[in-house]
Amino acid sequence: MSKPASLHISFCVFVHHQNNQPHLGALYQRISVKFNALELTSENLSHAITHCNNHYGLFITHDAKKLLTQLKPFSKSLNQAKIWILSLDPALPENKPSFVVSLKNIGLASQKPQALIQEIKPAIKQALAEMRQFLANEIRLQQPSPEQQRLTFIDTLNNIFAQHHANSKLRTHFIAAQLGISVSTLERKCEKMAGKLPGQLLTEYRLEQARQLILTTRLQMSAIAHQTGFASSSYFSVRYVQQFGQTPTQTRNQLNKHASDASLTSATA
Repeated sequence: MSKPASLHISFCVFVHHQNNQPHLGALYQRISVKFNALELTSENLSHAITHCNNHYGLFITHDAKKLLTQLKPFSKSLNQAKIWILSLDPALPENKPSFVVSLKNIGLASQKPQALIQEIKPAIKQALAEMRQFLANEIRLQQPSPEQQRLTFIDTLNNIFAQHHANSKLRTHFIAAQLGISVSTLERKCEKMAGKLPGQLLTEYRLEQARQLILTTRLQMSAIAHQTGFASSSYFSVRYVQQFGQTPTQTRNQLNKHASDASLTSATA
């Protein structure tokens, strides 16, 4: 199972210099200090893009339209980013680019920076909580389902069996080492995902490979037993009967009979 990604948030305050609103400049400075935010202007916006690419960004601005205009040239770079915008301007743009997850207005009544901080703090905390929840949901969606995990594990096991099943000395500890886990963990995962121990799964794989050789080749049973990792023909025969309810020779004879019957039918048609 993949390890959950850690949350990386680039917290940015986008500043537009407006001499007629000095209280906003003081507000942005206080936010930058209190929340360790990166204070931005049009001139250093590219620095924020570097921070936000492939990550999450929270922008606070008093002009969302101008911020989006400034971000537009970086749309390609921000393709993998997720951005939240809190705007002090009630006039929000009608459309937002795909990388903007949320665009909200914060109505602030006060003109004093200290009071403004208290007003804006709940909105910032809510936005950060939304970002964490959004990331948690994305991580959950990216994780494979239990059935996908089971199929992947069995496929991995079968790949190991395919490469090494002819070795009659193949043991569980070797399989565990190939997977980078302990023998006990391998046994636990096999029982959980396949309902059997790894030795049982290996034997079943060998028997199925042997059955295919019986049906598709004229090899002697002793050669088939050797090629599929059985130490002796007698042990191979015993396990084959347990698995398929007939001896290896009966399987081949049955195939030959079907072939003979088909040939006879074709000749008399």
